[in-house]
Amino acid sequence: LEGNLLSPDYPGGVHWLPNDSRLLINGREGLGIITIAGEQITHIADSFAEAWTWSHDGRRLAYSLRREETGVDAPVVVYEIKHGENQIIGVIPQANYVKLLRWSNDDSRVIIGLDREDREEIWVVDAQLNSTAELLLENALLIEVVPYLAP
Repeated sequence: LEGNLLSPDYPGGVHWLPNDSRLLINGREGLGIITIAGEQITHIADSFAEAWTWSHDGRRLAYSLRREETGVDAPVVVYEIKHGENQIIGVIPQANYVKLLRWSNDDSRVIIGLDREDREEIWVVDAQLNSTAELLLENALLIEVVPYLAP
């Protein structure tokens, strides 16, 4: 595999699936799952995903596409690995794009951090088909905290 550049368009556009030897690729050709040799296994979406996150159990992938790619205000989609199905679980109105997605502790909801032109907001949506997204906080930034372990 030496010298096999899997994502020439987007450095860092390839990520391991949780507890798996397959890879998630996010690039100009869209979002998909490939082997470590670069062979496509599954095509998930036709466009680059602005934000994505794996559920804690690794069975579902939540992602969002840019508004101009879909013609819909910032859709949040869940892809079920086992069934190979995409489901739009919610849409954030008048949002250009989503910056960060995270699953709730029990994987029942997706937490959404988005950037509007004039402010940041945090939304939440149930991880079920056609749920209604709810605004949690205005003028708030969703961040990821990573513990630092001192030597």
